[in-house]
Amino acid sequence: DLEGYLVTSTQLYKTVDGGLNWGDGQGGTGAMHTGTGFRSVFADANNIFVGKSNGVLDYKLGTAAFVVPTIPVITGEISEIHIDYPTTSNGSGNGVILNNTGKIYTTSFTLPSSPFASAWTCFNCTGSYSVDNFKDLDFGTALKGFAMSDKGKILSTTNGGSNWQLVVDHQDAAGTYKTMKFSSFNGNG
Repeated sequence: DLEGYLVTSTQLYKTVDGGLNWGDGQGGTGAMHTGTGFRSVFADANNIFVGKSNGVLDYKLGTAAFVVPTIPVITGEISEIHIDYPTTSNGSGNGVILNNTGKIYTTSFTLPSSPFASAWTCFNCTGSYSVDNFKDLDFGTALKGFAMSDKGKILSTTNGGSNWQLVVDHQDAAGTYKTMKFSSFNGNG
């Protein structure tokens, strides 16, 4: 697949040719969506989600126009997004958002209700992971993914973020962990 997305602080661009050209995704050179405070983007085969500095999540479902809500779904800026959006009109989905202070927010929903109207729960605002500053999320499938803290804790989920388990703790390693990406993913973990 040659499609990809990038955000600046005010614009969302799409490529359909593997990054050679960026624009509105329809052959034009302008942005496909504009606004303020853009911080992150997540896209699946049909939908696009743009995380903003005020905790608001702009979204485009299928061929519909972008929706720009005014109510934040979380506290703080949205730095990473993963949404498992259903492909059927009555399907279930999950969402995971990482904010700029390292907190992981999760939600579950069933269509036709919206993940943006559903309650988002902070996974690590209290309890054993409340002191951890999570920096990155990476999902290999709709339900299986990882979250990494700046001190080297790696959590795994197999249900779209509803539950997390500690799989690695590199607290003794030198340096600050910034990002993690998988080049392949076999779904284990």
